[in-house]
Amino acid sequence: MSNSAYGNGRAPLLDALISHSRKRLKPFHFPGHKAGRGADREFSTLMGRGAMAIDLTELPGLDDLHSPRGPILEAERLASELNGADTTFFLVNGSTVGIHAMVMASCAPGDEIILARDVHRAFVGAVVLSGALPVFISPEIHPRFSLSMGVTIGAVSRALSQYPRARAVGIVSPNYYGICAPVDGIVREVKRYGKIMLVDQAHGSHLRFMRGGPSTALLEGADAVVESTHKTMGSLTGTAMLHLKGDFVDRARVKRALRILQTSSPSYILLASLDAARRRASVSGYEDVSRACRLASRAREAINALPGLHCLTEDDLEEPAAGAGFRLDPTRLVVSVSGLGLNGWQAEEILRKHHGIQVEFADEEHVILVITLADEGSDIDALISAMEDLGRARAVRGPGSCHRLRRLLEQAMVPPPLRVPPREAFFAPSRPVEVSRSAGMISAEEVAIYPPGIVIIWPGEEIVEPAIEYLLRACERGARLQGLDDPTGRHIRVVAGPSRG
Repeated sequence: MSNSAYGNGRAPLLDALISHSRKRLKPFHFPGHKAGRGADREFSTLMGRGAMAIDLTELPGLDDLHSPRGPILEAERLASELNGADTTFFLVNGSTVGIHAMVMASCAPGDEIILARDVHRAFVGAVVLSGALPVFISPEIHPRFSLSMGVTIGAVSRALSQYPRARAVGIVSPNYYGICAPVDGIVREVKRYGKIMLVDQAHGSHLRFMRGGPSTALLEGADAVVESTHKTMGSLTGTAMLHLKGDFVDRARVKRALRILQTSSPSYILLASLDAARRRASVSGYEDVSRACRLASRAREAINALPGLHCLTEDDLEEPAAGAGFRLDPTRLVVSVSGLGLNGWQAEEILRKHHGIQVEFADEEHVILVITLADEGSDIDALISAMEDLGRARAVRGPGSCHRLRRLLEQAMVPPPLRVPPREAFFAPSRPVEVSRSAGMISAEEVAIYPPGIVIIWPGEEIVEPAIEYLLRACERGARLQGLDDPTGRHIRVVAGPSRG
């Protein structure tokens, strides 16, 4: 890759902000802290004078995110070239806002959209905002590791045949566990039916720079792909990019959606971090990601030599779905701790409290760790040492508990009847009831275990016993819920009467 092709080390927006800050103009404009002088002293010191000086707004020469003509437009253009897109939009509300925008641009009220059942909860907001009607494809559940692998090509093909009026198909790849769907085959099927292909690739912004690894959805022909640059490529939290390729998705409608959904006062620090992350990727992306893969490989090999632990490998994905085309992001470490008699939440606590290791998240059977361009050999040494000690922290757990939750997860991933559209359920009068007594009622809110953010109950769906039992048992064992008004997780809002529209 030639650096000159992707900006020759330039970062047009960051350069413009630095240049402006050096002019030392007297600021009689927003933000009110004025280069940090009016901010809380401790916060300003923590952030640093340089960062506070570039926390600016739409001043002359600094462009406007919602109508870019200068350095923001140039930064987005460089990002699109680097990623193989026709158009790229910078996002400061995370991949969530990109998912909202690409669905709003693809579906009108009443349009059907085929969604993998394991998509992120951001798709709930997307269908509520757009008025689209979701129809679901159940993902493959790994029989030994109790985790969602994603949807198969055959499942997508059957859904396209069953729902010929659907406007678009939406999937997640890679998922939170680093498992990549067979995107190439899925895209071919979607295009064979003339539909729009939308991919939540929030966890895969680094795949573009991975030699021999899973391919990116954009390069495989997807129409719209959202990536959380902050997750794996070094920009600040909450920053992401939305890439468009081809003419299937209306760019003008995407722009209109983003003007509605994103703040009219975007953080220039966040925008500059996207520009800077793109610059680093253009200069050293392949080297950075290759190093992360080598470090992750060393950690995986060492963990798999320890009794009672197993770190997911790509070979493991062949076990339930031989030849289905699932791939594994090698920088994602999914460590099963069930062989130690621990659940993932117990292992997470031990690693954090006793070894100073903070994992990305835990579930019933696993702890999940992310290796990125920031990690060094000493970090991997510390992780391996902690895992060795974890092997001595055995516990006693009731027989069959993992198997029980695995079965419940499989049942929970089977879509229940959608009684009213999600948008209608969102606006309908609602009332709280105990989760344990909600079977047969229509949910007015979504319920997701977070992380990973997979929605177990969608608004508008009939609440069924397997979903209730899965949620109750998962919470008993330490899982966290999102989407419920009740922070204790004991009550869920259900549709109480006719919708208001």
